[in-house]
Amino acid sequence: MRGLEIPEHLELLLTGEPVLDIYAAGPWRVPDGLVGEVFGRARELAASDEARSVLAQVPEGYLLDATAVALNLLALADFLCGSAAVRGGACASIAAELTDGFRAEPRSFPRDPLQWEAAAGWWRPPGTWLFVGKTPRQTSMRLAVRCLEVLEGIAPFDERRRALLELYRQRQADPELAAQDATAPQADLEGLWSESAGPDILAVLPELAGPEGYLGWACEGLAAAHERLASAVPGVPSVLDTTAHLVLQAGLEHAPAGLASVAGADGYLAVQEQIAAARRFDPRAWAARTRGWLARGLAAGQIDACRAWLDMAVRITGILQGLPDGPGRPDPCHLPVADSSTTCERWPGPGGPPTPWPPPSLCGTPRPPRPGRAAARTAARPPGRRTAVWTWLNTAGNHRLGRATR
Repeated sequence: MRGLEIPEHLELLLTGEPVLDIYAAGPWRVPDGLVGEVFGRARELAASDEARSVLAQVPEGYLLDATAVALNLLALADFLCGSAAVRGGACASIAAELTDGFRAEPRSFPRDPLQWEAAAGWWRPPGTWLFVGKTPRQTSMRLAVRCLEVLEGIAPFDERRRALLELYRQRQADPELAAQDATAPQADLEGLWSESAGPDILAVLPELAGPEGYLGWACEGLAAAHERLASAVPGVPSVLDTTAHLVLQAGLEHAPAGLASVAGADGYLAVQEQIAAARRFDPRAWAARTRGWLARGLAAGQIDACRAWLDMAVRITGILQGLPDGPGRPDPCHLPVADSSTTCERWPGPGGPPTPWPPPSLCGTPRPPRPGRAAARTAARPPGRRTAVWTWLNTAGNHRLGRATR
């Protein structure tokens, strides 16, 4: 009897190699010497006259020659991984590793292949650290583009990096937008840039749609994965129950008002009713039940849908906790992400021996974050873009998620 087989595109998770596993992109083998190569480019940029002209105060713990470049690169790399998005593998902390050479006391990074984390990813274009004080805007813009060039060669977030480069190019090529960037108050830049992002860029960088727009995007992704799992295995709860329980496991007593922009008034009230009905909600018991039906999904060959569901659920957790501002680091977060990693680690490749089922459980919470800035300010929603709307059907109680509209 053949055991469960992991899909070919995930086999890298079984190799023991240094892997960065951004769930939205899939696992990637980090090339030997990559961190040193990227840091070399970063150090060269930080030492440039333009970088030294930015009078940003470098936090305690960084070398004096770090300049604003190091701070911008760390925040930028976190954003490129996705705001509140799941990243795992032995190199889950790659964003911090890339700039660790700028610290006075370099840190050691664990190489546990089962670890995972999700950072707030508060950075938004055109950036913050590079635009402080009286730094000429043209200097700041050039440094921002060069920071994106420093991060070239990291495949899992290269599509997002190139989308940002395109946004910079578009604004520089448009005389009206370029003039706007030269004169607008710094506090307005983030919103102006978000407003100018077209649908192609928003498809790759959904965070630029603002907190509620990003929530709508994540809810659409969750709905698609949820529907696929519900059609494959029994015992998957309704989307309405799931939404209410995601709010509760995030440590919130009530659904944030921003959820109404996604669910509509009726959907929002339905979620609130489910929250009120779950008076003795136990997040650990909920996590165990969730782990159970996700395990059935894995057994049914739906590992990609399980990973997509977990990624979107973790993002939604961080978004809900951050509303009305930008996403925060998901904390608390009781989603059984680590169990998914455990399963992949124990899952045999083609022809391998059968795997005991269900797989043993590990801790279902990420390891503590490294010090960083709090959640971002709210980004303005691009004009003309309607937030995804959730519609619950069948008032008899058998709720399901309707197709999102724009």
